[in-house]
Amino acid sequence: MSTNNERSGNTRYNLCNYIHNLFVPLSRLQGKNKTRYVLPTGLLDSVCSLCSTDIERISFNIVFVLIRLDLARRRNAPRGNPKEETIMKRSHRVLASAVLVGAIGTPTLAQYAQDFEGLTASAAGELLTGQDGYYIPAGTTSVDAFVHTYAGNPAGIPQNPNGGNNFTLGVGPANPTFARAQRDITTGAAWGTGVWKVSYDALCISDPAVAQSNNFGSFSVQPYPGSGSYIHLFSYVDLAGGPKWQAFYLGYDAAGTPAVAPGTSPGPEWTGLTQNFWYHFETTIDFGANQITDVSITDLSTGTTASATLVDVYLEGGTAGAPAQATGFRMFGGGTNAGNGVAWDNLDFVQIDAPCYADCDGSGALNIFDYICFGNAYANNDPYADCDGSGTLNIFDYICFGNEYANGCP
Repeated sequence: MSTNNERSGNTRYNLCNYIHNLFVPLSRLQGKNKTRYVLPTGLLDSVCSLCSTDIERISFNIVFVLIRLDLARRRNAPRGNPKEETIMKRSHRVLASAVLVGAIGTPTLAQYAQDFEGLTASAAGELLTGQDGYYIPAGTTSVDAFVHTYAGNPAGIPQNPNGGNNFTLGVGPANPTFARAQRDITTGAAWGTGVWKVSYDALCISDPAVAQSNNFGSFSVQPYPGSGSYIHLFSYVDLAGGPKWQAFYLGYDAAGTPAVAPGTSPGPEWTGLTQNFWYHFETTIDFGANQITDVSITDLSTGTTASATLVDVYLEGGTAGAPAQATGFRMFGGGTNAGNGVAWDNLDFVQIDAPCYADCDGSGALNIFDYICFGNAYANNDPYADCDGSGTLNIFDYICFGNEYANGCP
């Protein structure tokens, strides 16, 4: 009697060799008929490598790659070739079968997004530290942030109108101990260069039994100090109608002199914010110019958005440039008072000036030639082909490229 492992191995062997036998004749027919399309050598090698990979890990997106190559061949194949027509019919059968295989997630170059839906969460809260690369920075007096479900969370954080089931919350016990959650951004190695749009939803809370003052928390580019960094500071403000908070920017002037807290106000919409209400913030950072350029705030309870262009708000170093490239970011919760904290959701950091990765040949359009270009880059061990940033070239780079292609270009 065969074991499960043996049956799985036979399935891998049969499927992979079926794909191998499908595409080898196709490539030969292409050569014979002198069509303009060439099967990327690296693709065939990578398909073959699946014979030693768990079949469950094959992504739908590699099927997408194969389908596009198949369709391109079919459009350019000579009419009336019975042998090739037979092969094409076989290709549709094997590809249709492969669609049933489960998908896996792959990182996107020059982007980081986290809505906390895929992390372990509970009403009482689960440690964010250790999930998705988050950690408490060394040398700090810190407590953890936690991943909560909206349903039943003890802090009474209301449902984010744009949220899912989970959010993260960092509450400081009081100065000098604060909640810190830091993460490095290494995907694509582009963080700290180019122009990025950084966005997140934030909500500030405090203990109503404690006299309020000082700060609720902040978002910062890291390391701070020591890189092209700044702090988006959430601080207490006492206005008519009760205690509120404001979200100003602690940047630098052109000479590199740091701003004094609470920082630069983009406009009246960034002050008088209500506690325990969700707001969405966007910040455009030009790391090349070492400057914060454009910002916006949206009240998620009303949908009202205000935007502003900041003038002479620089990152650390001012016009002289950053002392080093930024490597990550930090979510911070706490202030002078016990119970001050910040809830976070829907983090999304995107490099907006990056060339479209999927447009491999730089033509300005996405088509079959981009797959051919990527296949050639893969075959030549071009670092460009390391789509998933793993440091090695393998089948998952093809899957990653398929994802990039499917996402399109801005």
